[in-house]
Amino acid sequence: MTAKQDSFVMEIDSSGKVTDWSDLACQLFGYDKSDVLNSYLPLIPERIFHEFLDAKNKVLKGEQHALISTKRMLEDGAMVELNFLCNLLSLNHDRKNSIRFNLHSIKKLKSISADTQRQNESIVEQETNEPLNNGFKNLLHNQENDILINLPEAVVIIDTSGVIKFVNKCAESFTGYKHDELSGKNITFITEHTGFGGNGSFSFITKKTCPQSFRATILTRNGDSEVPVEILPVMNHSSSGAIEGYTLILKDISELLSKDELISYLRDYTDYTIESLDDALITSREDNTIMYWNRGAEEMFGYSSAEATGKNILTILLGNKYKDAESPSEKEGSKNPLIAYLANSSNETAKLSFEKKLVRRNGELFPALLSVSVPRNNKGESVVGNVILIKDITERKKLEQQLLHSEKLASLGSMISGITHELNNKLAPILGYAQLIKLMDIDGELSDMISKIEISAKSAKNIIHSLLGFARHNKPDFKPVDLNEILIRVVNLFKYKLDASNIILKTDLGKNIPKTMADENQIEQVFVNIINNSLQALETTDGVVDVTSRYINNSIFINISDTGPGIHEENLKRIFDPFFTTKEPSIGTGLGLSVCYGIINNHNGRITVESEPLKKTIFVIELPVKEIIQKNDDFSIELAKDKFKGSKKNILVIDDDPMIRDLMESVLKRNHHVDLANAGGEAMEMLEHKKYDLIISDLRMPGIDGFKLFQLLKDKSTGMEKKIIFTTGDTYDHKTKQFIEKTGSKCLAKPFNVEDLMEYINSFFSSNLSV
Repeated sequence: MTAKQDSFVMEIDSSGKVTDWSDLACQLFGYDKSDVLNSYLPLIPERIFHEFLDAKNKVLKGEQHALISTKRMLEDGAMVELNFLCNLLSLNHDRKNSIRFNLHSIKKLKSISADTQRQNESIVEQETNEPLNNGFKNLLHNQENDILINLPEAVVIIDTSGVIKFVNKCAESFTGYKHDELSGKNITFITEHTGFGGNGSFSFITKKTCPQSFRATILTRNGDSEVPVEILPVMNHSSSGAIEGYTLILKDISELLSKDELISYLRDYTDYTIESLDDALITSREDNTIMYWNRGAEEMFGYSSAEATGKNILTILLGNKYKDAESPSEKEGSKNPLIAYLANSSNETAKLSFEKKLVRRNGELFPALLSVSVPRNNKGESVVGNVILIKDITERKKLEQQLLHSEKLASLGSMISGITHELNNKLAPILGYAQLIKLMDIDGELSDMISKIEISAKSAKNIIHSLLGFARHNKPDFKPVDLNEILIRVVNLFKYKLDASNIILKTDLGKNIPKTMADENQIEQVFVNIINNSLQALETTDGVVDVTSRYINNSIFINISDTGPGIHEENLKRIFDPFFTTKEPSIGTGLGLSVCYGIINNHNGRITVESEPLKKTIFVIELPVKEIIQKNDDFSIELAKDKFKGSKKNILVIDDDPMIRDLMESVLKRNHHVDLANAGGEAMEMLEHKKYDLIISDLRMPGIDGFKLFQLLKDKSTGMEKKIIFTTGDTYDHKTKQFIEKTGSKCLAKPFNVEDLMEYINSFFSSNLSV
């Protein structure tokens, strides 16, 4: 018969979590509301709840489902059949699907005849060897005995003292004991570490209460097996209402515990793994509210998990850019892949990866790589909603930018190398002939003019040397230098710029500054870069640049300051990073200060910067004073002219530039016999017919160049390869440096001083290498 129609039992959400649990549910299933609410159906150890879960999945997919049926024993001992109906409700206030279960019908199982009833009572009396009292007779009269005895669940009936009065067949199989072996024994006979006193599992018997359910361990007959069970007690009453005992339904939960342990392990493993990630891992519901926010997300965005959970993920990740969207279509993400993806996450969208600028809590934008997906089970159902993995790629972007700049600089370096090689070749005759003319008997205005040509040529040589050093990253060439002289020279370089502006450049150079060992060209480059930065900072306003030098505690301090707009604090710590600049791309590359830092560091010095915005910026360069090491480079032209009088040698000059060939001939013919060749091929023919004491050859020429010439002469085993002095316009070229180091050959850089050329030749002949 139908006892009740359409009574509410419980509600769950799409994930299977219990969101409402009625009083009726407490009566039917024996679980208190506080025990079940917010827990998940798969974790409740009864088959019926798994059937509820299957029904929920069918309803969500729009499939038809039959009534859910189960047989249960109520607290009064009545065995009933329950039928439940499952319905999908409209979206709730959280915009989540809700599934409701109603009790459709409750039927008392069919009564049996009096003869059959008495027959079953006799069976029980025979098995227990004692007559049933009226209470147990009434109990059996009110239940279908055949179902109780053959119920697939283990059933044990005890009296108010805990003495076993009845076990069904399933309980016999479960414990390994027959009915007559357990009948009359206390329930603690088959349970472990339980008792009636204190908080023992069966203390409810003496208290005459009835708990919802509890767990215990059953000892099997052999004593070598312990079976964990879930025990559901039902209180038995006599016809007068007195408590006569309890019916205990035992459920083996071994498999469930194993699953629980595995689930617990996997949950801990997953939690520890996810929480150890530096990347942000976030999950969100279909309505984009955040469900999970790991430690990586906390550190990346600045929000704690408690602060982020429940918030809209787009508002958190995109900040005001999403909040202040001007139109609904913009919020729907017509131009934003993250918004567009999340808007369609209910579809079977594939995994999507893309780059996007996100915003931290402090408003800072940063580039990120996002991987967004919706994990689904084998039924195509969403498991945990949207999963977003976010990697902060700020450093990667910096490296990519540096790589891009490096590639540009590599191309620039290659181009500079070729250009400077040609420039050096053209400068060599200018410098050489100017020095040769100075050897002539000239004076007055003509002498001054020649001196100016020489000075300009040397200055151009130094500029080219700096360019090559920049392109090839050469090591410092330490020589005794006067830092004050370098500062004065650099200040004069900017004179034209100062004359056309209202900028004042002041100098206060110490009088007692000693010389030190340094690379003059590199130190000059540092001073040029920093003073140029100061002048650029004052381009849009009037101001003052101060340059001072002091000698303190065996170190030279150079301070270069300006009254420009200053440097913001967040930029100060990055000011010496390669490619970092606050200037427009057309003004700066971000290399100047990083190059300065590297040069000063190579000189064992320090460079620091301090700034007060809108007031002052000051760069402080500290260089240690190093002991002067005098190189024996002094050479007297007059001595060179006379040193080998009466000892003329045969010298072969090889160069593809006729101006350089003629210059060398002009310098050398005073004291030696000189032949000229325009390439290596012509030189090899000349060497077949004449013996030479020395060969002076350019390294880079068309056809047979200096490298190949050396190998050809070496292959002849005549020793002529040891009598070569090479010249080159690019001494920093990698191939050139390797060749010179490997062969031990002498190499003279173009453009060269006449004195240097003569010193190289005299040194060669004085070292007993001549034949």
